[in-house]
Amino acid sequence: MSPGRESNELGGCAGKSRGPAELVLLLGLLALLSGVHQFHRWSLSALAPRIMEAYSLSEAQFGYLQTAYFTTYTLAMIAGGWLTDRVGAYWTLLFVAAGSVGGSLVFGWAGGVMLPMASLLLVRCGMGVLCAPLYPATSRTVAVRFPQRWQAVANGTVTAAAPLGIALAAPILGWLAREGGWARALSVAGWVTLPLVALWAWLGRGAAPGAWGAWGARSTRGLGSLFRHGGMWSLALSYAAVGYYEYFLMGWLKYYFQVIRKVEDSKSDFYNALPNFAMMALA
Repeated sequence: MSPGRESNELGGCAGKSRGPAELVLLLGLLALLSGVHQFHRWSLSALAPRIMEAYSLSEAQFGYLQTAYFTTYTLAMIAGGWLTDRVGAYWTLLFVAAGSVGGSLVFGWAGGVMLPMASLLLVRCGMGVLCAPLYPATSRTVAVRFPQRWQAVANGTVTAAAPLGIALAAPILGWLAREGGWARALSVAGWVTLPLVALWAWLGRGAAPGAWGAWGARSTRGLGSLFRHGGMWSLALSYAAVGYYEYFLMGWLKYYFQVIRKVEDSKSDFYNALPNFAMMALA
C-alpha cells in the first residue's frame, strides 16, 4: 500500500500538519461516534421492561435479542478490522455511524408496527455486523494521526465516551418512552442523532492524518506473526473474561432495578446510569 493511498483512506492529505485544533476536532468526532454508538447499542437494555411487556417476552427470549447483537458483533470484529485496513477508517466509521443510528430507527419502526420477533432479531444481527469495526477503526485512526505521546490519552477519551453514552441511554430513552412509548423513543433518538452520519461524512475526511511512514514500518509483518503473539492473545482473553461478563451484567440492570427490585421507573433509570458514570470517570 502506498503512502498516498493510506492518506486518502484516512481522509487527509499526506504531509498536512497536525495542528492542535484539528486533533481536538478529530478526537471529539471519535468520542462522539463512540458515545452515540453505545447509546444505541444499549437502547434495548434501557427499554427492556417495556419491550418485554409489549411482546410478552420471557427473560430468556429477551436474552436472544441481546445475544443476536453481541454474537454478530463479536464474529464480525476481525472482519471489521480487516475492512478498516482495506478501505480505511473514514469509510468504516461511516458504516458504523449509519449502522448505529439506522439500527435504532429500524427497530423503532419495527416495534411500532409490531413486526414478529424474528424481524427484531434480524435488525439486531445487522446492527451488530455494521457496528463491529468501530473500535478497530478508532484505534487505527488514533495510531496513525496522533503523536505517540498523546495516543493513550486519545484512546482513553474515546473509551470514556462509551460508558457516557450507555449512562445517558436509560434516562433519556426512559423519559421519551414515558412520553410516547418505547418504539417512538427509539425513533426519536435515531432521528436526533442522524446528523452525526453527515457530520462524520463532512468533517472526518478532512481531519489531518498522522505520519504514514511510521505506521507502515510497524505494519510490515504478516497476520501469522500477529496470531502467534502471546501478548495479543493475553489481551483478547482478558477482555473476553472481563468485558463480556460486564456486558452481561450491565445489560440487565434496568430490568433488575425496575422489575426485580421494584424500583420506580425514573429512579431505576438513574440507578442504571450510575455504574457507567463511574466507569467513564475511571476510563
